[in-house]
Amino acid sequence: MNVFKEDNWFQKFFFVITRSLSLRVVILSTLWVVISLLSISAVSILFYKRSTEESLERILSAQLYSLIATVTVAPEGTLKGGAGIDDIRYADPTTGWYWEVVAISHNLKGRLTSPSLGTGEISTPSDVDIPFDNKFFRSYRIKGNNGQKLQVIESDVVLDNQNHVARFRLVGNIDEAHAQVKEFKRTLQIFLWSFGIGSVLINIALIFFSFQPLKLIRRALNDIREGRVHYVNTDLVSEVMPLAQEMNALIRNNQRIIERFRTQVGNLAHSLKTPLSVIMNEADKMRGEKAGLLREQTQIMQAQINHYLQRARIAAQCDSIIYHISVRSVIDRLVRVMKKLNPEKKIEFIMDVDDIIFSGEKEDLEEIIGNLIENATQWSRAKVVISCCLEENVEEEKYFSILVEDDGPGLTDDKIDEALKRGRRFDESKPGTGLGLAIVSDMVNEYGGTLFLSRSVLGGLCTKVLLPKMGE
Repeated sequence: MNVFKEDNWFQKFFFVITRSLSLRVVILSTLWVVISLLSISAVSILFYKRSTEESLERILSAQLYSLIATVTVAPEGTLKGGAGIDDIRYADPTTGWYWEVVAISHNLKGRLTSPSLGTGEISTPSDVDIPFDNKFFRSYRIKGNNGQKLQVIESDVVLDNQNHVARFRLVGNIDEAHAQVKEFKRTLQIFLWSFGIGSVLINIALIFFSFQPLKLIRRALNDIREGRVHYVNTDLVSEVMPLAQEMNALIRNNQRIIERFRTQVGNLAHSLKTPLSVIMNEADKMRGEKAGLLREQTQIMQAQINHYLQRARIAAQCDSIIYHISVRSVIDRLVRVMKKLNPEKKIEFIMDVDDIIFSGEKEDLEEIIGNLIENATQWSRAKVVISCCLEENVEEEKYFSILVEDDGPGLTDDKIDEALKRGRRFDESKPGTGLGLAIVSDMVNEYGGTLFLSRSVLGGLCTKVLLPKMGE
Protein backbone atom coordinates (compact mmCIF):
# COMPACT_ATOMS: atom_id res chain seq x y z
CA MET A 1 0.00 0.00 0.00
CA ASN A 2 1.32 3.42 -0.92
CA VAL A 3 1.60 5.48 2.27
CA PHE A 4 2.24 8.72 0.38
CA LYS A 5 -0.20 10.90 -1.44
CA GLU A 6 0.50 11.31 -5.13
CA ASP A 7 1.15 15.04 -4.82
CA ASN A 8 3.36 14.82 -1.74
CA TRP A 9 6.64 14.70 -3.65
CA PHE A 10 8.68 15.94 -0.66
CA GLN A 11 7.74 12.90 1.45
CA LYS A 12 8.57 10.57 -1.44
CA PHE A 13 11.94 12.30 -1.95
CA PHE A 14 12.71 12.16 1.77
CA PHE A 15 11.71 8.48 1.87
CA VAL A 16 14.06 7.64 -1.02
CA ILE A 17 16.94 9.53 0.64
CA THR A 18 16.50 7.80 4.00
CA ARG A 19 16.40 4.36 2.34
CA SER A 20 19.60 4.85 0.29
CA LEU A 21 22.87 5.39 2.13
CA SER A 22 24.85 6.18 -1.02
CA LEU A 23 22.23 8.65 -2.26
CA ARG A 24 22.18 10.28 1.17
CA VAL A 25 25.97 10.72 1.14
CA VAL A 26 25.94 12.05 -2.44
CA ILE A 27 23.24 14.62 -1.68
CA LEU A 28 24.80 15.80 1.58
CA SER A 29 28.29 16.05 0.08
CA THR A 30 26.90 17.88 -2.97
CA LEU A 31 25.09 20.35 -0.71
CA TRP A 32 28.30 20.89 1.22
CA VAL A 33 30.24 21.56 -2.00
CA VAL A 34 27.58 23.98 -3.26
CA ILE A 35 27.38 25.88 0.05
CA SER A 36 31.17 26.03 0.32
CA LEU A 37 31.65 27.31 -3.22
CA LEU A 38 28.87 29.88 -2.86
CA SER A 39 30.47 31.13 0.35
CA ILE A 40 33.91 31.26 -1.26
CA SER A 41 32.46 33.11 -4.25
CA ALA A 42 30.62 35.68 -2.12
CA VAL A 43 33.59 36.35 0.19
CA SER A 44 36.09 36.51 -2.71
CA ILE A 45 33.96 38.97 -4.67
CA LEU A 46 33.37 41.10 -1.58
CA PHE A 47 37.08 41.33 -0.78
CA TYR A 48 38.02 41.95 -4.42
CA LYS A 49 35.45 44.73 -4.69
CA ARG A 50 36.72 46.33 -1.51
CA SER A 51 40.30 45.96 -2.74
CA THR A 52 39.59 47.65 -6.09
CA GLU A 53 37.78 50.52 -4.40
CA GLU A 54 40.66 51.01 -1.96
CA SER A 55 43.08 50.82 -4.88
CA LEU A 56 41.13 53.57 -6.64
CA GLU A 57 41.34 55.77 -3.55
CA ARG A 58 45.10 55.16 -3.31
CA ILE A 59 45.53 56.14 -6.96
CA LEU A 60 43.50 59.31 -6.46
CA SER A 61 45.47 60.14 -3.30
CA ALA A 62 48.79 59.72 -5.12
CA GLN A 63 47.57 61.89 -7.98
CA LEU A 64 46.32 64.45 -5.48
CA TYR A 65 49.82 64.89 -4.06
CA SER A 66 51.23 65.13 -7.57
CA LEU A 67 48.72 67.86 -8.38
CA ILE A 68 49.49 69.75 -5.17
CA ALA A 69 53.19 69.74 -6.07
CA THR A 70 52.54 71.48 -9.41
CA VAL A 71 50.19 74.24 -8.27
CA THR A 72 51.60 77.59 -7.12
CA VAL A 73 50.42 81.17 -6.58
CA ALA A 74 51.25 83.84 -9.15
CA PRO A 75 52.51 87.27 -7.95
CA GLU A 76 49.13 88.77 -8.71
CA GLY A 77 47.49 86.27 -6.31
CA THR A 78 46.04 83.79 -8.80
CA LEU A 79 46.43 80.06 -9.16
CA LYS A 80 48.81 78.67 -11.75
CA GLY A 81 50.26 75.28 -12.76
CA GLY A 82 48.34 71.98 -12.54
CA ALA A 83 50.05 69.93 -15.26
CA GLY A 84 51.68 67.37 -12.98
CA ILE A 85 49.30 64.42 -13.55
CA ASP A 86 50.43 62.23 -16.45
CA ASP A 87 47.14 60.35 -17.01
CA ILE A 88 45.36 60.58 -20.38
CA ARG A 89 42.00 59.87 -18.74
CA TYR A 90 41.98 63.47 -17.47
CA ALA A 91 41.96 64.64 -21.10
CA ASP A 92 38.74 62.86 -22.19
CA PRO A 93 35.42 64.33 -20.94
CA THR A 94 33.67 60.94 -21.21
CA THR A 95 35.99 59.01 -18.91
CA GLY A 96 34.64 60.39 -15.63
CA TRP A 97 38.12 61.37 -14.47
CA TYR A 98 38.51 65.05 -13.51
CA TRP A 99 40.56 67.29 -11.29
CA GLU A 100 39.87 70.77 -10.07
CA VAL A 101 41.70 73.37 -7.92
CA VAL A 102 39.54 76.13 -6.44
CA ALA A 103 40.71 79.15 -4.43
CA ILE A 104 38.86 79.35 -1.12
CA SER A 105 40.82 82.05 0.79
CA HIS A 106 39.94 85.73 0.26
CA ASN A 107 43.48 86.58 -0.86
CA LEU A 108 43.51 83.98 -3.66
CA LYS A 109 41.72 83.94 -6.97
CA GLY A 110 41.33 81.61 -9.91
CA ARG A 111 40.29 78.05 -10.77
CA LEU A 112 42.30 75.33 -12.43
CA THR A 113 40.63 72.29 -14.12
CA SER A 114 41.63 69.23 -16.10
CA PRO A 115 40.98 69.22 -19.88
CA SER A 116 38.29 66.60 -19.28
CA LEU A 117 36.34 68.99 -17.02
CA GLY A 118 36.96 72.25 -18.85
CA THR A 119 34.43 74.83 -17.77
CA GLY A 120 32.15 72.20 -16.28
CA GLU A 121 31.19 72.03 -12.64
CA ILE A 122 31.42 69.21 -10.15
CA SER A 123 28.41 68.90 -7.86
CA THR A 124 29.74 68.61 -4.34
CA PRO A 125 28.05 68.34 -0.96
CA SER A 126 28.46 71.04 1.64
CA ASP A 127 31.08 70.92 4.35
CA VAL A 128 28.30 70.39 6.86
CA ASP A 129 26.89 67.29 5.10
CA ILE A 130 30.31 65.67 4.71
CA PRO A 131 32.82 67.42 6.97
CA PHE A 132 36.59 67.35 6.55
CA ASP A 133 38.68 65.32 8.95
CA ASN A 134 41.44 66.75 11.14
CA LYS A 135 43.83 66.54 8.18
CA PHE A 136 41.45 68.65 6.05
CA PHE A 137 40.61 65.65 3.88
CA ARG A 138 37.30 64.11 2.87
CA SER A 139 36.07 61.42 0.45
CA TYR A 140 32.62 60.79 -1.00
CA ARG A 141 30.75 59.52 -4.05
CA ILE A 142 28.58 61.34 -6.55
CA LYS A 143 26.82 60.63 -9.83
CA GLY A 144 28.25 62.08 -13.01
CA ASN A 145 26.40 63.68 -15.90
CA ASN A 146 26.44 60.35 -17.79
CA GLY A 147 25.05 58.43 -14.81
CA GLN A 148 28.49 57.23 -13.81
CA LYS A 149 29.38 56.53 -10.20
CA LEU A 150 32.30 58.79 -9.28
CA GLN A 151 34.70 58.68 -6.36
CA VAL A 152 35.75 62.13 -5.12
CA ILE A 153 38.58 63.09 -2.77
CA GLU A 154 39.17 66.62 -1.56
CA SER A 155 41.79 68.36 0.52
CA ASP A 156 42.27 71.97 1.60
CA VAL A 157 45.93 72.96 1.22
CA VAL A 158 47.83 76.10 2.31
CA LEU A 159 50.03 76.90 -0.69
CA ASP A 160 52.53 79.34 0.89
CA ASN A 161 53.30 81.44 3.92
CA GLN A 162 50.85 84.07 2.71
CA ASN A 163 47.98 81.82 3.81
CA HIS A 164 46.81 81.25 0.27
CA VAL A 165 44.38 78.30 0.65
CA ALA A 166 43.07 76.23 -2.25
CA ARG A 167 40.78 73.20 -2.42
CA PHE A 168 42.13 70.33 -4.48
CA ARG A 169 39.49 67.97 -5.83
CA LEU A 170 40.10 64.74 -7.82
CA VAL A 171 37.35 62.59 -9.30
CA GLY A 172 37.78 58.96 -10.43
CA ASN A 173 35.32 56.69 -12.23
CA ILE A 174 34.38 53.95 -9.76
CA ASP A 175 32.37 52.15 -12.47
CA GLU A 176 35.70 51.15 -14.03
CA ALA A 177 36.64 49.44 -10.79
CA HIS A 178 33.23 47.78 -10.62
CA ALA A 179 33.67 46.59 -14.22
CA GLN A 180 36.85 44.85 -13.10
CA VAL A 181 34.87 43.31 -10.24
CA LYS A 182 32.25 42.02 -12.70
CA GLU A 183 34.93 40.48 -14.90
CA PHE A 184 36.55 38.91 -11.85
CA LYS A 185 33.15 37.62 -10.73
CA ARG A 186 32.45 36.05 -14.13
CA THR A 187 35.88 34.39 -14.28
CA LEU A 188 35.60 33.20 -10.68
CA GLN A 189 32.14 31.73 -11.21
CA ILE A 190 33.28 29.84 -14.32
CA PHE A 191 36.18 28.41 -12.36
CA LEU A 192 34.09 27.56 -9.30
CA TRP A 193 31.31 25.97 -11.40
CA SER A 194 33.89 23.84 -13.20
CA PHE A 195 35.59 22.96 -9.93
CA GLY A 196 32.24 22.22 -8.25
CA ILE A 197 30.95 19.96 -11.03
CA GLY A 198 34.28 18.15 -11.13
CA SER A 199 34.27 17.76 -7.35
CA VAL A 200 30.72 16.36 -7.34
CA LEU A 201 31.54 13.86 -10.11
CA ILE A 202 34.73 12.77 -8.37
CA ASN A 203 32.80 12.53 -5.10
CA ILE A 204 30.13 10.34 -6.71
CA ALA A 205 32.83 8.11 -8.19
CA LEU A 206 34.58 7.83 -4.81
CA ILE A 207 31.30 6.98 -3.06
CA PHE A 208 30.52 4.38 -5.74
CA PHE A 209 33.90 2.69 -5.32
CA SER A 210 33.72 3.00 -1.52
CA PHE A 211 30.49 0.97 -1.46
CA GLN A 212 31.86 -1.76 -3.74
CA PRO A 213 32.85 -4.01 -0.79
CA LEU A 214 29.20 -4.08 0.31
CA LYS A 215 28.19 -5.17 -3.19
CA LEU A 216 30.84 -7.89 -3.02
CA ILE A 217 29.30 -9.16 0.22
CA ARG A 218 25.87 -9.10 -1.40
CA ARG A 219 27.16 -11.16 -4.35
CA ALA A 220 28.89 -13.54 -1.94
CA LEU A 221 25.67 -14.10 0.00
CA ASN A 222 23.83 -14.73 -3.27
CA ASP A 223 26.53 -17.25 -4.26
CA ILE A 224 26.13 -18.96 -0.88
CA ARG A 225 22.36 -19.10 -1.30
CA GLU A 226 22.76 -20.66 -4.75
CA GLY A 227 25.44 -23.13 -3.65
CA ARG A 228 28.43 -21.77 -5.57
CA VAL A 229 30.46 -21.00 -2.43
CA HIS A 230 30.13 -21.82 1.27
CA TYR A 231 31.61 -18.75 2.96
CA VAL A 232 32.06 -15.01 2.43
CA ASN A 233 35.54 -14.03 1.29
CA THR A 234 37.14 -12.01 4.11
CA ASP A 235 39.82 -10.49 1.86
CA LEU A 236 38.08 -7.11 2.08
CA VAL A 237 38.81 -3.62 3.37
CA SER A 238 39.24 -3.34 7.13
CA GLU A 239 35.94 -1.49 7.61
CA VAL A 240 33.90 -4.31 6.04
CA MET A 241 35.98 -7.30 7.13
CA PRO A 242 34.31 -7.62 10.59
CA LEU A 243 30.91 -7.82 8.87
CA ALA A 244 32.12 -10.66 6.62
CA GLN A 245 33.65 -12.47 9.60
CA GLU A 246 30.39 -12.23 11.58
CA MET A 247 28.45 -13.55 8.58
CA ASN A 248 30.80 -16.52 8.29
CA ALA A 249 30.39 -17.21 12.01
CA LEU A 250 26.61 -17.15 11.55
CA ILE A 251 26.85 -19.52 8.57
CA ARG A 252 29.03 -21.97 10.55
CA ASN A 253 26.59 -21.87 13.45
CA ASN A 254 23.66 -22.56 11.10
CA GLN A 255 25.55 -25.46 9.53
CA ARG A 256 26.11 -27.01 12.96
CA ILE A 257 22.39 -26.71 13.69
CA ILE A 258 21.57 -28.30 10.31
CA GLU A 259 23.99 -31.18 10.95
CA ARG A 260 22.35 -31.86 14.32
CA PHE A 261 18.95 -31.72 12.62
CA ARG A 262 20.08 -34.19 9.95
CA THR A 263 21.41 -36.54 12.61
CA GLN A 264 18.10 -36.43 14.46
CA VAL A 265 16.22 -37.07 11.21
CA GLY A 266 18.43 -40.06 10.46
CA ASN A 267 17.96 -41.44 13.96
CA LEU A 268 14.20 -41.03 13.61
CA ALA A 269 14.22 -42.89 10.30
CA HIS A 270 16.16 -45.83 11.75
CA SER A 271 14.07 -45.95 14.92
CA LEU A 272 10.81 -46.19 12.92
CA LYS A 273 12.09 -48.48 10.17
CA THR A 274 12.34 -51.64 12.26
CA PRO A 275 8.91 -51.42 14.01
CA LEU A 276 7.17 -50.72 10.69
CA SER A 277 8.95 -53.66 9.05
CA VAL A 278 7.78 -55.94 11.85
CA ILE A 279 4.20 -54.72 11.49
CA MET A 280 4.33 -55.17 7.70
CA ASN A 281 5.67 -58.73 8.06
CA GLU A 282 2.98 -59.64 10.58
CA ALA A 283 0.31 -58.12 8.34
CA ASP A 284 1.53 -60.23 5.42
CA LYS A 285 1.07 -63.39 7.54
CA MET A 286 -2.47 -62.46 8.45
CA ARG A 287 -5.54 -63.19 6.38
CA GLY A 288 -8.91 -61.57 6.12
CA GLU A 289 -10.35 -58.08 5.89
CA LYS A 290 -8.52 -56.78 8.97
CA ALA A 291 -5.19 -57.89 7.52
CA GLY A 292 -5.83 -55.90 4.35
CA LEU A 293 -6.83 -52.85 6.39
CA LEU A 294 -3.70 -53.20 8.52
CA ARG A 295 -1.46 -53.47 5.45
CA GLU A 296 -3.13 -50.44 3.86
CA GLN A 297 -2.78 -48.27 6.97
CA THR A 298 0.81 -49.41 7.46
CA GLN A 299 1.61 -48.42 3.87
CA ILE A 300 0.02 -45.03 4.46
CA MET A 301 2.04 -44.65 7.66
CA GLN A 302 5.21 -45.57 5.78
CA ALA A 303 4.39 -43.07 3.06
CA GLN A 304 3.67 -40.37 5.65
CA ILE A 305 6.98 -41.00 7.40
CA ASN A 306 8.87 -40.95 4.11
CA HIS A 307 7.06 -37.75 3.20
CA TYR A 308 8.01 -35.90 6.37
CA LEU A 309 11.56 -37.23 6.25
CA GLN A 310 11.75 -35.94 2.69
CA ARG A 311 10.52 -32.52 3.81
CA ALA A 312 13.08 -32.44 6.59
CA ARG A 313 15.84 -33.36 4.14
CA ILE A 314 14.74 -30.59 1.76
CA ALA A 315 14.63 -28.04 4.57
CA ALA A 316 18.18 -28.97 5.54
CA GLN A 317 19.35 -29.10 1.93
CA CYS A 318 17.95 -25.63 1.12
CA ASP A 319 20.43 -24.17 3.60
CA SER A 320 23.31 -26.30 2.40
CA ILE A 321 24.91 -27.19 -0.92
CA ILE A 322 22.74 -26.58 -3.97
CA TYR A 323 23.16 -28.43 -7.25
CA HIS A 324 22.16 -27.35 -10.73
CA ILE A 325 20.10 -29.85 -12.71
CA SER A 326 18.77 -29.71 -16.25
CA VAL A 327 14.97 -29.91 -16.13
CA ARG A 328 14.80 -31.24 -19.69
CA SER A 329 17.05 -34.24 -18.93
CA VAL A 330 14.97 -35.17 -15.87
CA ILE A 331 11.69 -34.98 -17.84
CA ASP A 332 13.12 -37.03 -20.74
CA ARG A 333 14.27 -39.79 -18.40
CA LEU A 334 10.99 -39.90 -16.45
CA VAL A 335 8.95 -40.11 -19.66
CA ARG A 336 11.03 -43.08 -20.81
CA VAL A 337 10.48 -44.76 -17.43
CA MET A 338 6.70 -44.18 -17.60
CA LYS A 339 6.54 -45.72 -21.07
CA LYS A 340 8.32 -48.84 -19.83
CA LEU A 341 6.13 -49.11 -16.72
CA ASN A 342 2.90 -48.76 -18.70
CA PRO A 343 3.45 -50.68 -21.96
CA GLU A 344 -0.23 -51.63 -22.17
CA LYS A 345 -1.29 -47.95 -22.35
CA LYS A 346 -0.60 -46.45 -25.75
CA ILE A 347 -0.06 -42.93 -24.44
CA GLU A 348 1.39 -40.18 -26.61
CA PHE A 349 3.74 -37.91 -24.67
CA ILE A 350 4.02 -34.43 -26.21
CA MET A 351 6.89 -32.37 -24.79
CA ASP A 352 7.74 -28.69 -25.20
CA VAL A 353 10.54 -28.17 -22.69
CA ASP A 354 13.02 -25.29 -22.66
CA ASP A 355 16.60 -25.78 -21.50
CA ILE A 356 16.15 -24.56 -17.91
CA ILE A 357 18.38 -25.21 -14.90
CA PHE A 358 16.87 -26.12 -11.52
CA SER A 359 18.86 -25.20 -8.39
CA GLY A 360 18.34 -27.87 -5.76
CA GLU A 361 18.41 -31.63 -5.21
CA LYS A 362 18.01 -33.88 -8.26
CA GLU A 363 15.93 -36.34 -6.22
CA ASP A 364 13.54 -33.57 -5.23
CA LEU A 365 13.00 -32.48 -8.83
CA GLU A 366 12.47 -36.10 -9.87
CA GLU A 367 9.97 -36.57 -7.03
CA ILE A 368 7.99 -33.48 -8.07
CA ILE A 369 7.92 -34.15 -11.82
CA GLY A 370 7.60 -37.90 -11.35
CA ASN A 371 4.45 -37.58 -9.25
CA LEU A 372 2.88 -35.23 -11.81
CA ILE A 373 3.71 -37.44 -14.81
CA GLU A 374 2.69 -40.61 -12.96
CA ASN A 375 -0.64 -39.07 -11.98
CA ALA A 376 -1.27 -37.86 -15.56
CA THR A 377 -0.29 -41.24 -17.04
CA GLN A 378 -2.57 -43.06 -14.61
CA TRP A 379 -5.64 -41.00 -15.54
CA SER A 380 -5.03 -40.14 -19.21
CA ARG A 381 -6.75 -41.89 -22.08
CA ALA A 382 -4.26 -41.34 -24.90
CA LYS A 383 -2.31 -38.10 -24.51
CA VAL A 384 -0.10 -36.32 -21.95
CA VAL A 385 1.34 -32.87 -22.67
CA ILE A 386 4.42 -31.69 -20.75
CA SER A 387 5.82 -28.17 -21.08
CA CYS A 388 8.43 -26.13 -19.24
CA CYS A 389 9.32 -22.48 -19.78
CA LEU A 390 10.40 -19.29 -18.05
CA GLU A 391 7.72 -17.14 -16.50
CA GLU A 392 7.62 -13.35 -16.37
CA ASN A 393 9.13 -11.80 -13.26
CA VAL A 394 6.97 -12.48 -10.22
CA GLU A 395 7.63 -10.10 -7.31
CA GLU A 396 11.00 -9.13 -8.85
CA GLU A 397 12.21 -12.78 -8.98
CA LYS A 398 12.62 -15.15 -11.91
CA TYR A 399 10.43 -18.25 -11.99
CA PHE A 400 9.97 -21.17 -14.36
CA SER A 401 6.88 -23.30 -14.73
CA ILE A 402 6.29 -27.01 -15.37
CA LEU A 403 2.88 -27.93 -16.84
CA VAL A 404 1.58 -31.50 -17.08
CA GLU A 405 -1.81 -31.99 -18.79
CA ASP A 406 -3.79 -35.11 -19.60
CA ASP A 407 -6.95 -35.97 -21.51
CA GLY A 408 -8.49 -37.98 -18.68
CA PRO A 409 -11.73 -37.29 -16.80
CA GLY A 410 -10.18 -34.43 -14.83
CA LEU A 411 -11.63 -32.89 -11.66
CA THR A 412 -14.51 -30.56 -11.04
CA ASP A 413 -13.85 -27.18 -9.42
CA ASP A 414 -15.09 -28.33 -6.01
CA LYS A 415 -12.78 -31.37 -6.09
CA ILE A 416 -9.66 -29.44 -7.10
CA ASP A 417 -9.18 -28.02 -3.59
CA GLU A 418 -9.75 -31.47 -2.04
CA ALA A 419 -7.16 -33.03 -4.34
CA LEU A 420 -4.33 -31.41 -2.37
CA LYS A 421 -5.51 -32.88 0.93
CA ARG A 422 -3.24 -35.61 2.23
CA GLY A 423 -4.57 -39.14 1.60
CA ARG A 424 -7.58 -37.98 -0.45
CA ARG A 425 -8.44 -40.51 -3.19
CA PHE A 426 -11.32 -40.03 -5.63
CA ASP A 427 -11.10 -43.53 -7.15
CA GLU A 428 -10.33 -46.39 -4.75
CA SER A 429 -9.86 -48.72 -7.72
CA LYS A 430 -6.68 -46.93 -8.68
CA PRO A 431 -3.50 -47.91 -6.83
CA GLY A 432 -1.77 -45.45 -4.52
CA THR A 433 -2.01 -43.76 -1.15
CA GLY A 434 -3.52 -40.46 -2.25
CA LEU A 435 -0.40 -38.57 -1.15
CA GLY A 436 1.07 -37.76 -4.59
CA LEU A 437 -0.21 -34.21 -5.14
CA ALA A 438 0.03 -33.40 -1.43
CA ILE A 439 3.70 -34.43 -1.46
CA VAL A 440 4.31 -32.34 -4.58
CA SER A 441 2.62 -29.33 -3.00
CA ASP A 442 4.68 -29.58 0.19
CA MET A 443 7.96 -30.07 -1.68
CA VAL A 444 7.25 -27.16 -4.01
CA ASN A 445 6.43 -24.94 -1.03
CA GLU A 446 9.73 -25.88 0.60
CA TYR A 447 11.52 -24.49 -2.48
CA GLY A 448 9.48 -21.28 -2.39
CA GLY A 449 7.21 -22.27 -5.28
CA THR A 450 3.49 -22.89 -5.83
CA LEU A 451 1.33 -25.74 -7.20
CA PHE A 452 -1.77 -24.86 -9.25
CA LEU A 453 -4.55 -27.22 -10.37
CA SER A 454 -6.98 -26.36 -13.16
CA ARG A 455 -9.00 -27.81 -16.02
CA SER A 456 -6.90 -28.75 -19.06
CA VAL A 457 -7.84 -27.83 -22.61
CA LEU A 458 -7.49 -31.57 -23.31
CA GLY A 459 -10.39 -32.22 -20.94
CA GLY A 460 -8.41 -33.67 -18.06
CA LEU A 461 -6.37 -32.17 -15.24
CA CYS A 462 -3.72 -29.47 -15.70
CA THR A 463 -1.08 -29.31 -12.95
CA LYS A 464 1.26 -26.32 -12.97
CA VAL A 465 4.32 -26.01 -10.76
CA LEU A 466 5.93 -22.58 -10.35
CA LEU A 467 9.51 -22.71 -9.02
CA PRO A 468 12.09 -19.94 -8.50
CA LYS A 469 14.94 -19.92 -10.99
CA MET A 470 18.21 -19.15 -9.25
CA GLY A 471 21.46 -18.19 -10.90
CA GLU A 472 23.17 -20.78 -13.00
